[in-house]
Amino acid sequence: GGTGLLGRHLAAALSARGAVVTIASRRPPFARGEERWVCCDIANVEQVDQAYRRTQPEQVVQLAAALQIA
Repeated sequence: GGTGLLGRHLAAALSARGAVVTIASRRPPFARGEERWVCCDIANVEQVDQAYRRTQPEQVVQLAAALQIA
């Protein structure tokens, strides 16, 4: 996701190019630059819907690891 190895580098690179970046994750990123953060568990459809409505992104990049849902 946005706080993982790929996501945090992508978020930083996009922010450096002037993009408005919002990271959705269960926990805040360790270090934040210009990125915004919204608390969201992607396994919870209602939280994803609320985060999407609140931030109204033009594009979404999903980089979360595979989920195990039992």
